[in-house]
Amino acid sequence: MKKVEKPELNEQKWEEIERTINNEAMEYGSFLEFSYWEDGFFHCAIGTCEFVNLERKQFQYSH
Repeated sequence: MKKVEKPELNEQKWEEIERTINNEAMEYGSFLEFSYWEDGFFHCAIGTCEFVNLERKQFQYSH
């Protein structure tokens, strides 16, 4: 696999993610499929969102 540069999400995409996580997933404990970038590669994980830090644009999930 070839490394890729870190993608940047625009403000509209962050707002969409925030709405989905805060209004739906955390309220109902729904499982989500997370795709994330680390060290040049994309990874996937499935779990529930436990915590959101909107200032740092980070979230924590559990399997």
